[in-house]
Amino acid sequence: MKEMQVPADFNWKTTCNLQVSITAKSNGLVEILDSQGNAYQKAFLLANKPFVLKFTVPTFEKSLKIKFNWKETSVDITSDNLTATLN
Repeated sequence: MKEMQVPADFNWKTTCNLQVSITAKSNGLVEILDSQGNAYQKAFLLANKPFVLKFTVPTFEKSLKIKFNWKETSVDITSDNLTATLN
């Protein structure tokens, strides 16, 4: 078998630590979901009060779904700090 060549800058991590800040204009239950609809976190939001949470996701996840008041919003994972404002 040939020797495998791996680039020096290859990222071996299989998970990513995220911090998500969510603010809503009204009180209500929020769910943070993966692309398959599985819940990472559920919380009760207070109107106009930022809710900040930290959690770990697999690196293959490219977006999260945020469900609030029966509406679902998709947020692309573009960095390890995400912000969402909900109506």
